[in-house]
Order: sequence, then C-alpha cells, then structure tokens
Amino acid sequence: MTLPKLLEEVDRYQLNRFNNFAARGSVTFGATPAGFGGPDLPALTGFQNWLLGRVTTTQGGAGLFNNGFRAFDAAAYVQDDWKLASRLTLNVGLRWEGLSTAHDINDYLSNWAGSGDGLPGPISIVHPEGTPKVGTPGVSDCTLGLGMTTFQSGTPFIVIDSSALTLQDAAGVNGTNFATLAPGATLSSVQGSGSVESRLDGYINMNAFTAGGNCVNDQNVVVDRASPDCTGYAAVGNVGRNSFRGPFQQNWDLSIIKRTTISEGKSIDFRAEFFNIFNHPVFQSPQAAGITGFNTALGNYGVVDVASSDTSILATVNRPRIIQFALKFNF
Repeated sequence: MTLPKLLEEVDRYQLNRFNNFAARGSVTFGATPAGFGGPDLPALTGFQNWLLGRVTTTQGGAGLFNNGFRAFDAAAYVQDDWKLASRLTLNVGLRWEGLSTAHDINDYLSNWAGSGDGLPGPISIVHPEGTPKVGTPGVSDCTLGLGMTTFQSGTPFIVIDSSALTLQDAAGVNGTNFATLAPGATLSSVQGSGSVESRLDGYINMNAFTAGGNCVNDQNVVVDRASPDCTGYAAVGNVGRNSFRGPFQQNWDLSIIKRTTISEGKSIDFRAEFFNIFNHPVFQSPQAAGITGFNTALGNYGVVDVASSDTSILATVNRPRIIQFALKFNF
C-alpha cells in the first residue's frame, strides 16, 4: 500500500512600480461632433478646437506614484492510486488554489467599495485598512479539480452605457460609463431565468436599466430628463464593475493508458485521451468576443452595453470533444 501524495505550493509576487504619470498635467484638443458644447456648434477637428482654444479633456497625476505590490498565493494537491484489478489502476487527484489580494508595502493601496465585492453602489474609495477582498477578476476564489475534471464559477462581466456621457468625461475618452438601474430594479432582477441555452440571445434583463442614465444639470445634480436644466449628460451609473457573473463552467477530460510488457525492461504504452469527453459546451460571459469601441483583447471577460441592448453569448470557452491516441515504446 502506498501513501497518497500530498504537495503544497506557496507563491510570492512582487511588483515595484515607478510611474510619475502626468505629474505636470496635460490637455487634449480632440475632434468633437456637431452640437458638442452647444446646439449651434458644427463638428470640429482637433486642430480647429486648438485654434479656438476649446480643450476637450484634461488630466493630471495626483497622489503617490511609487508602489510596491506584494501578494502570496497558496495551493495544495493530493493524489492517490487505487488498484481496482490486476490490470486496472485508478488515479485521482484533488487540487485547491487560494488567491490572495495584493497589498502595498507602504500602505498606499486603495480600493473601490461596490466594485466586484458584492456591495451595492454608489462606488466609493476605501483606504487602506477598510479595503475589501476583491480577488482576481476572471478567476474564482477556488477551483476544484477531480482527476481531470474542473468546476469553476462563471467569469465576471461588466454592464456599461456608452450613451451616458458624464460631465467628468464629456468627450467619452474613457469609452465607458457604468450603467444605471431603472427605478425599482435591483441587481438580482438583472439576472435572467432559465437554462443558459435558452438565454443565448439574451442572457440578462436589459429592461432593468435606464438607457442614457439619469440626467444632471450643470452642477452635476440629477434632474428630470424633461427639465430645462437637463444638460444631456448623465450621472455616474450605480452598477459597479463585475457585478454579474457568466455561466457556470465545467470541463471533463479522461485519459486511459494500457501498458503491455514485452520483455524485462521493455514495454509499450497505448494512451487514449479525451478532452471535453461529454462534448459539453461551456459558454463565455455575454459579449465576451467581438467587442468594438472598448477593448478587443478582453478574452473571456464580457462587456455588455445598454446602448446596444445586446446581451447575447457569442462563443464558448472550451472546444468540442477532441480524441487523440498515442503509442510509446519504453526501453
């Protein structure tokens, strides 16, 4: 009888950043559409705005720029073999991974409350002792594997409203604005019901959002959209980053090995390997592929835009079933 194999792993991450970003500030003269800044203004190029002295955006660095990030991750793995028959052995393993939250050696790190931590909006800054555990976007807190089987919660996705420009970002340089819940709607009412397959063309309830956000006056105070004080700009949305998760993910792989002894010190191994053996589709988060106007390299991370009302799931995480065979001669 052999004892189970028990392995442990501890990783320490260190990232030192020296980035004196925009310490002297900067201004931008960008192209603007017709009506930007006034109903009678035509569309202008960046050069025309420069000649007119119309600054479209400004930015400046503030705070401390030098950071020393540190993090520890831990993992454990146990594996054992069971000989079910003289020619059949079952190998089973279980792996656990714990992902920590990074901290700063000088205690400079802040975080956002209401952004991916399960807390409701509006978003606020906490620093640093009250910083909640947010974790790593796109990775669940715990991944469970049995043999070659993986179970994992769905990856997070964000809901934005590109039509809701704010006074703080009137030119839409950032390219996004958090969505705004409709009156009476909650985060739980956004999630649809039914199987994932029945929701491929509409994964979440878009009626739970207010398209264009809540209008504000020139003092950035919310007013009725029909009010003459409405500037056409919106308040910052109350739906935080990563408030929702995509479909649950699982994957089943199987490997079968048959060893035939030819003579002493010589044998042949025949291996049959099945990837996604049950041919079960694992879907990405909605709008996790084919994203334009935001970022085309987000992988399995979804970005749903209220302005387009498209919440369809565009791709799968895994591939269809793959079977491969191998023959190995040992000597």
